[in-house]
Amino acid sequence: MGANDDPAAAERLAAIRDYRLIQLTGDAAQDDLVRLAAQICAAPVALVTIIDAGWQWFSARVGTDAPGTSLDDAICIHALDADDMLVIPDLSIDARTRDSGIVTAGPKVRFYAGVPLRLNGVATGTLCVLDVVPRPEGLTDIQREMMRSLARQVVAMLEMRRLLAERDVTLARIADAETALSGNEQRWQGLFQNLGDGFALGKALRDDDGRVVDWQFFDANPAWYALWGIDRATMLSRTGRMLDAAAPGSWADDLHGLLRDGTPVGFVHHIPTLRRWFRGHCFRIDSERFGAILQDITNERGAEGRQSVLIELGDVLRDCHDAAAVAQVASALVGEAVVVRDVQTDSRTLHRADGLLAMSVAAFVIVPVRRDGRIVSAFVVHDPAPRHWRAEEIVFLRKVADRVEVGMAQVESEVQRNLLIQELAHRLKNTLSMVQAIASQTLRGTIAREPLDAFERRLQALGVAHDVLVERNWVGADMHATVRQVLAVFGCDDRIALSGPDVALGARAALSLALMLHELGTNAVKYGALSAGAGRVSIEWIVEDGVLCFIWRERGGPPVRTPTRRGFGSKLLRLGLTGNGDSETCFEPDGVVVTMRAAVSELTGG
Repeated sequence: MGANDDPAAAERLAAIRDYRLIQLTGDAAQDDLVRLAAQICAAPVALVTIIDAGWQWFSARVGTDAPGTSLDDAICIHALDADDMLVIPDLSIDARTRDSGIVTAGPKVRFYAGVPLRLNGVATGTLCVLDVVPRPEGLTDIQREMMRSLARQVVAMLEMRRLLAERDVTLARIADAETALSGNEQRWQGLFQNLGDGFALGKALRDDDGRVVDWQFFDANPAWYALWGIDRATMLSRTGRMLDAAAPGSWADDLHGLLRDGTPVGFVHHIPTLRRWFRGHCFRIDSERFGAILQDITNERGAEGRQSVLIELGDVLRDCHDAAAVAQVASALVGEAVVVRDVQTDSRTLHRADGLLAMSVAAFVIVPVRRDGRIVSAFVVHDPAPRHWRAEEIVFLRKVADRVEVGMAQVESEVQRNLLIQELAHRLKNTLSMVQAIASQTLRGTIAREPLDAFERRLQALGVAHDVLVERNWVGADMHATVRQVLAVFGCDDRIALSGPDVALGARAALSLALMLHELGTNAVKYGALSAGAGRVSIEWIVEDGVLCFIWRERGGPPVRTPTRRGFGSKLLRLGLTGNGDSETCFEPDGVVVTMRAAVSELTGG
């Protein structure tokens, strides 16, 4: 049965397209989570899978080089309907999996445990671990809880990835609109009609039993007020249900679940009083507060209505016999500029001509300014004497009005974009803090303190790298700034020398570099050059023929010996700046030297 015949499969494929999961580009943060899953469950293989039509993709993986498998061999497809987690202790004897190609041949997998990844309630894939030996005992309670926690983090990352993609689309629309402004003002204005997304912060209102029964917004951006047609005072004086009588009763339960477990919520909603359709996304800030992003999709929903207007216009125009009648009918349907040549003779102004003349208004033109299909303001030009307004003057005034609206929309969009970036950064820092707290509370007393401390320090390094990216609105980061801010936490700036040209890093490369620098700095402080008073570290990078060469060199520390055991840090360094493995570590007697190379084009991407 194909996706068109299976409603669940069709719903899954629609969610995959909506979240852009078929455009796999690799994600270092997801890679970190699958490594954690493998270590926590002591499994050789861990994956983040996406169940597409006919194929299972691996968007993050450890322990295998395969990009995915056919659905005939996919074990994860059986986990999509699981309420919580699917654990199969021995795949070779389970009726669902014993004939799978990866069980009977190839790697001969024997054990599976997977948690479904639900986006807006739709299971699109799994976070799973596999082993080549059966595990009759399955997973421990701690391992199960950690797998659930990591799965929630994957879902949060996919939600954030979608929001960042929408932000990139908005930026692309702005760039396209600016390019087209000089030659096609109508198209430019149409692009900006889609940039009225609203953003608001709200808090839950609970009953005596702690159940969410309503909500209230306490802050919002200008676009939010424009979408709702209210001011700040009105918003603050009313609850969410008072503002929107059409709000479904299930929203309170959805909000309760969102604030409890942090799973983002999406919705499409019609407000009859506003006669508008909206697409929204809500995400948790803390246990009582949430953020909401609102996009007006009335134009998308109104395609059928617009077609009806065109049909009506065609029918009526067939009965018009002169140009004036045609103009009158078209203006009544779509709105038009108001042109008055003489207030004393025009029937629309004759009864108040004296008042207009007292204000030196004998002739005027009113050009409506529209946004999202609505007239939101008007551009008015008047003359103290009667005047015949020429057609080219009316066209010019329309263009002036369009440019005024474009300028206002661009300023509002920039404010909205910055607020969204700051809120996303805040949410990401909260996510990192939550992962750190989960690991600390779950693993405290079960493992040695040293690896737990190392894990927490790596999370802190990620936080520093994200701070650098936020300063540049997630467009990228500067090599100098990234190196300085990551190494500043060690308090040895006077013993670390930097040398190299300006190099712009993409978001992924900046995060990777931050983790590696933190690993090198930690080792230098504990065992290397920075552990001795006379020790020094020099960091230099050069660019030749489109390739960046990055060199970390330690001198003046304790004698160096080649380690007998390689841990996570060594594996991380071997991956290199872009995961291509072009990295070399030399344990010279007078100090460690690490050399990494990567194409500049790969560093600036993603």
